Parts: sequence; structure tokens; C-alpha cells
Amino acid sequence: MKAIILAAGQGRRLRPLTDRLPKCLISIGGKPILTHMLERIQRSGLIDVVVVAGFQADRIRQHVNQLPLSGLRVRFVINERFAETNNLYSLWLALQQVSGPVTILNGDDFFNGKILDMLQCDTADASAAVDCSRPLPSDAMRVILDGSRLTSLGKTIPDGLAAGNAIGLYRFSGRAIALLRSEIERWIQRGRINEFHVAAINALAPYVPIRAISTDGLTWGEVDDYRDLAAAPAKLAQILAEERCAELRVPAGPARAQCMEAFLAARGLQSMSAQYQRVHA
Repeated sequence: MKAIILAAGQGRRLRPLTDRLPKCLISIGGKPILTHMLERIQRSGLIDVVVVAGFQADRIRQHVNQLPLSGLRVRFVINERFAETNNLYSLWLALQQVSGPVTILNGDDFFNGKILDMLQCDTADASAAVDCSRPLPSDAMRVILDGSRLTSLGKTIPDGLAAGNAIGLYRFSGRAIALLRSEIERWIQRGRINEFHVAAINALAPYVPIRAISTDGLTWGEVDDYRDLAAAPAKLAQILAEERCAELRVPAGPARAQCMEAFLAARGLQSMSAQYQRVHA
């Protein structure tokens, strides 16, 4: 199993912060987003990682090469056309060099490592991590489910039909990734290089069963704009608390909640639920 991280974009909605800084290197909790992701990929047992870089590619490569990622093999694919293309094209470039089972991740995501573990353990031909909590964010990648099968995804699905939010983590078997590669190839041949890769995944969904894997209430985040960036430190703290209490094998329920509150309090932080209650008191 290999991982592909899509990190070629310019992060226009985060300018001027991203005028010279690639979005995946924005720091949250003292570490760049990409570092958080690679650490969790390493812990999941994945070995081979392909990072698709474009904007400030040399800076991304330099950062990754100095990380202590024992046992992880990271190589780079460069999207030289990053300014005129989108991540569908970046994924197409990576898939020219990758075969076999693949996990695809967005370079601006951060998440509880257990979400990736659950995705990796699934045995379906294709899987997508889905957050079914409500309310859905206005920019959610909405999904329609038939049981556990994902039948459609997109940002324009009406709220009443949407069962959840696809968080940007997808896993494909060797057979399924070959089909996705062929689908993307058709899009590229038609000149549709400025599309999101989820559009091709959506086109694949009617004839390749994609299983929705629930995030099970675990925390994740993305950094698309300044609102996301402002919320990111609290989300990361929540992730670290969740992971630490799971590592200590604290059972779910009141004991887990107390463990997390203690973890956060020791760092002068509050849980997201406590922050919500304070703001809405």
C-alpha cells in the first residue's frame, strides 16, 4: 500500500500568508501540516509515500528531507503546471508512477491517526473516510450513501440528501486504482485539467463500490482559508488528546472524557465541547 499526498496548490485563499509559503507547510501546534500527516502515515505502517508538489516544490522537498521519518520512503512528483491545473491533474501525474493499492490524501488535512488506520483496515475495493456529524459545514464535500456504499459526492448535494462529509482520505485497491487512473485519463484527454480529483471519484462511484468509513466522532481538520486556520489549533489539541487517551487504553465514555480534559488542562487548553459551551453560555 502506498500513499499519495496532493500538495501542489498555491493556497490562494490564505494569501498573503501563502505568497511564498506552500499551504502544507503552514504550522499548527508548532509543526507544519505536512509533518503531522507524515507522522501519522508512518505510525499507520505505510512505507511508500509520493508527495505531489508544485508551488514552492523545492521548499517542500527540503522540509521533508530533514524530517526523522525512519522506515518511510518519500519521493516527489512535480506538477510543473500547478498554476493552471487542479489536483485531478496532480493525481494523474502521480498515478503514472504508482501501481497497486493506494491511499490518497489532501496535503492540507490533519486528522486523528485512527481514522487512517480504520481506512487501511477496510477490505473493500475502495473506501472513503466520512464524517457523519451535523451540522455539515457550508463547504462540505457532501456524500450520498446507500447503506454503507457511497453513491455520489460533491459540494452541491442538497443538505437533506447528504449523509455526511468526505474528509479527503480515500483508499483504493490495485483494481480500483487502475479504474480510477483510466477515468482520470479520459478527463485529461478532454482537457479537463482544472478539476478536483473528487469529480473523477464521483464518476467512478456508480460502477465501483466505494465504502464509507465513519470517522466515528474522531477529530480532523483542513486548512482552506483563514477561518479554518483559526480553528486548527483547537482541533489539533483535541486530536492529540484523543490519541493520547487511546494510547493509554482509557475506555470510551466518562473516563475517556476525563482523560482528555486532563490532557488539555495540563496544557492550558479546553476541549472543543467545553469551548462551545462557554461561547454559547
